[in-house]
Amino acid sequence: LINDYNNNDKKLFINNLSRVEFVNVYRHASFQIGNSSSGICEAASIPLPVVNVGDRMIGRKAMGNVIWCNGEKKEIGSSIDKAISEDFYCKEVKGIKNIYGDGYASERAFDLIKSIDLSNYEEFRIEDPLKVFNDSIQNNDK
Repeated sequence: LINDYNNNDKKLFINNLSRVEFVNVYRHASFQIGNSSSGICEAASIPLPVVNVGDRMIGRKAMGNVIWCNGEKKEIGSSIDKAISEDFYCKEVKGIKNIYGDGYASERAFDLIKSIDLSNYEEFRIEDPLKVFNDSIQNNDK
């Protein structure tokens, strides 16, 4: 089906994007439409309005940038109109903080681990947990 529409001048279908390409498409998009977790989890970090079609993502916590709609053509159209409106952007999208994080969790975790004084834990764990696990599997096989 994608190949049937791929020669259309107004549409471009891409199966998969690299992370850099994906983020740059997001940065330059007016909105996202679909039912992907990226619209729920990542679009708020750009920030980008999202039209989420269908109920595949129901139950996932979403920010105000997400507009939920069913698959009816009229509702999808009105949801797109809302997503690209300046009023929606100013009230619901601009300045939102993503509940799924700000992209710096690994740096904060690294800094926290580096700050822990481990000198009191020299003999805390002297066995290798992986070796203990492998030994127990080998003993059960005998």
